[in-house]
Amino acid sequence: MQDASMQEVDESMSEEDLLMEQESLKQEEYLETLDKMFPNTKQGTLKYYNKEFLKTKHYDQFWSQPEASSYCNAKVIIDGGVGWYNKSYGGKGKGKTNPDGTPTSFGDPGRELEQIRTEKYEGCWDNKTGEKAGPFRLNIKHYQSYTGSTKSHSFSDEIKTIVTKRSGGKCELCGHKGRTEIDHFIPKEKGGGSTLENANVLCQRCNDRKCNKDPEQFMKEEVNRFFNYYKERGMEEQLRQHFTNTLSNGIS
Repeated sequence: MQDASMQEVDESMSEEDLLMEQESLKQEEYLETLDKMFPNTKQGTLKYYNKEFLKTKHYDQFWSQPEASSYCNAKVIIDGGVGWYNKSYGGKGKGKTNPDGTPTSFGDPGRELEQIRTEKYEGCWDNKTGEKAGPFRLNIKHYQSYTGSTKSHSFSDEIKTIVTKRSGGKCELCGHKGRTEIDHFIPKEKGGGSTLENANVLCQRCNDRKCNKDPEQFMKEEVNRFFNYYKERGMEEQLRQHFTNTLSNGIS
């Protein structure tokens, strides 16, 4: 009886070990898949943090974009702020800072992950609820059979050249001269095409702030943000007068 009992325990442990091994292999396959999807990611970049976020998940675990945003922003602040890896900022711990000297965050890291999910690797993700907000998880089988995006989201090289020359290498919203992105004025999700008329050049922070908002919504938010900045500094009337003059006579 004792030998039979020991045999049952051994068989039970063997099955448990087998299940653990299968789970381990699936997780290993998941991590290897992420390396294929995010090759040569430069440490400290937004793509790097998004990849690291996905690596914290179990292969069968769902996640949300706000969760990804929180992770990326927390990590980049710990590392020293956006651009800490860039030599032009002095290396680790010397990235971009806010006016109060604290390290800056990305703004909306979930937006890039959304582009990866809906554009670069469309159809490779499960959506638990079927709603736009998800949550989501990577479907490895779908990725393995993936043949490329069926959507046309990118601007042509000709359009990129024209709008970059037009902007003078600066953000067309805030004037920042540095790394810029060519964005859709009317978001793709709202019917905006990848045309010259719908192309504008934005820095990463302005582009993150704009996200996929329609032009009127974004305009209202920007005007309110600008107005509140000067109102808090006692320049409300001067700003009103300037807006009135600008609308009447044009920019001066």
